Amino acid sequence: MKLFGVLIFSLAVSCKNLGDVPPGRYDRTAEFFDRTLYIEYLAKNSRGNWLGIQKSNYQAYLTPVPESYVYIDPYVRLQAFDCGEGTICLRNRWTEFDATNPNFWVLKSKPAATNTAFETNPAPEYYNDYKWKVYCTSQQNTDACYLCDVTQTALSSEWICLFGASNKYLQGSSLAANEHNWRIVTHNAMDNGYSVGHFDLCNDMEAAVYMNYRYCVGIEVPLFSNWVVTSSMASEMKEAISMDIIQSSSSNHANDWANEMYNPQTFAQENCSLVEIPIPPRSAVTVQQLTASYGPFLVKSQKLNIIEKENAHCDSRA
Repeated sequence: MKLFGVLIFSLAVSCKNLGDVPPGRYDRTAEFFDRTLYIEYLAKNSRGNWLGIQKSNYQAYLTPVPESYVYIDPYVRLQAFDCGEGTICLRNRWTEFDATNPNFWVLKSKPAATNTAFETNPAPEYYNDYKWKVYCTSQQNTDACYLCDVTQTALSSEWICLFGASNKYLQGSSLAANEHNWRIVTHNAMDNGYSVGHFDLCNDMEAAVYMNYRYCVGIEVPLFSNWVVTSSMASEMKEAISMDIIQSSSSNHANDWANEMYNPQTFAQENCSLVEIPIPPRSAVTVQQLTASYGPFLVKSQKLNIIEKENAHCDSRA
C-alpha cells in the first residue's frame, strides 16, 4: 500500500506539473542540462545578487557578486544536470575536488515559509525533492525565468517557485506573491581554430638559425586579474568544450580538441616556457596555436601549426 502511494505521487508530478507551463512562459529546462549556471535575482534592489550557498548553514542564499567575478566566486557556480522527466537538479560546485569536503551539494525543495537549502545526495535524480523546472518569458533569451519547485507545485496544485526573501534566503511561494524572476547566465565554448600566437619568426640570413618562441599551454586569465584557475573552474571549461566543440557538427577542429581532453596541462592554469624553433635560410615561420574562448578565459591547447614561408625578405614583410 505504501508503494502504491509513491506511484500516485510520481504520476501526479509527471502528468499535471511537468507537462504544463505557467501562463506566458516557455519551458527552457532541458537547455541547461550539463551546463554551469549563474542565476541572478531580478527583484527591485536585488540586482547583482546571485543564487548561491551560505557556507555556514548550507542554505540557499542571495550572494552579492559583481557579474565579472561570478566565474571565480566559489559559492554561486551551479551545475545543472538531467534529473529525468524533463527536470534539472542544481548542484553547487563549491566543494568540487575538495578532499576535505567531497560532498554533492544539491538544491532541495522545502515547504512554504521554510528556507531552501543545499543538501548532500549522491543520486538526487531518484528523489522528486531535488527536481526543478525553468520557465522563461522568451525562447530567445533567459533574462526573466521562474525556478519552480516540482514537489511543492504538485502538493499545492499551483505553481510554487523560488523567490528571495528580505533576509536574502530563498523560499518558495505561489506566483501571486513575491518576485519570482531570475536571470540565468550561461556560456558556450567558442572554437577559435588555429590563430597566430606570435609575429612571424623570420631569418634573412644564408644559414639556418634557432629563434625563441614563448609557448603557453593552459587557461589564460584576464590581464591583471591575478585569478587562480581551480580544478573546478577547469572542469567547467573542459565540459563546455566537450559539448560545444567536440560534440558539435559545425566545428572543424572537433578531433583536435578531443585529443586535448587527455592533456591535463590544457585544462590547468596557463604555463609558459621558451622553446627554440628552427628557421631555415631566407625563410619565415608563422606559429599558429589551437585555442578556444569561454567567458573571459582563453584555453590554449598544446597543438601548434608551424607554417614555413620560403624566400622571405624580412625587411619587406607587411
